[in-house]
Amino acid sequence: MGVSIRSAGPEAAAALVPLLCEVQGLHAAHLPDDFLPPTDIAAARDWLASWLGQVGVFGLLAEVPGTSAPVGYAICEIAARPPSLLRPALRIATLHHICVDPAHRRQGIARALIGEAQVRARAETCSRFRATFHDFNRASAALMRSTGLAPRLIVSERKL
Repeated sequence: MGVSIRSAGPEAAAALVPLLCEVQGLHAAHLPDDFLPPTDIAAARDWLASWLGQVGVFGLLAEVPGTSAPVGYAICEIAARPPSLLRPALRIATLHHICVDPAHRRQGIARALIGEAQVRARAETCSRFRATFHDFNRASAALMRSTGLAPRLIVSERKL
């Protein structure tokens, strides 16, 4: 099966909402104090369109022949870290969202999205590529390891 990856700007938001709801539902189920389940599809579309329209944010959409809707997406943000006394300047691309339709998982689509995100990050002169995911998400952890990403900064927290 061939997968094609293309840019996903604000105009793709409506097509990506079902996948957004998939990933949001997973997060809401595992972390109900931090995430709300998707309930208003129009609001989700508008929110996603706004995010995809921000400067420094790029989206990618995965399609396979014979499907009428995207089978996956990724959203990255590019940030410039200015130099300081203790750290050099960096341009960092962070993968914040990635989701593949359950019927199309384990076919290399997520790895293709990450690969293309890294290509685009390099084209934007980024020297680092990061991914964020929650500790409950073992599938994301395995995916990130399979693409060469390794833990570098671990954040711990507790409710107060």
